[in-house]
Amino acid sequence: MGGGGKGNGETRTHRFAPSAPKNDDGRGGPGPYRGAVKQLRSLEAWNLAQQLARAAYHLTLQPPLCRHFGLADQIRRSAVSIPANIVEGYALGTTIQFVRCLRIALASAAELTSHLEIARDVGLVPREPADRVANLAQRVLRLIVGLLRKLGAKTPARPFPLPQSPFPVTKPRTGESS
Repeated sequence: MGGGGKGNGETRTHRFAPSAPKNDDGRGGPGPYRGAVKQLRSLEAWNLAQQLARAAYHLTLQPPLCRHFGLADQIRRSAVSIPANIVEGYALGTTIQFVRCLRIALASAAELTSHLEIARDVGLVPREPADRVANLAQRVLRLIVGLLRKLGAKTPARPFPLPQSPFPVTKPRTGESS
């Protein structure tokens, strides 16, 4: 049976939550996490990214774009990636992880903008709906950049760590003869 082989109807808690948090009424459940979701819903970048994903996805369902599976799929993937990465970074709970995921969301928004331009330019999407979705994507881009700037001001300035080379470079000492 499911449940980790217990077979007796018991449910297991998530491995990252050793004991289930209690709700206000004393029952187990996701009580403390509700506040985090409410805070995420107040984040304008995430709300607009959700709206953008729905609008872009809807655009791909209209002919003739719906018959161009490759481009339509790329538009869908990049569009839904934006709010998904924002929420993933938010859920990870650290500023550094949130910034990392915001950068990924930023790249997905830029990718979506490029796909929309191509679809519009080759005549797969009428200009007005494509421009409306592209303008929304630009708003999301600006909000994400603003978030990154704000969060960047709060994080300590340290350079991106470079991996250590397995082949260290040694300089010859001055004064040595070969």
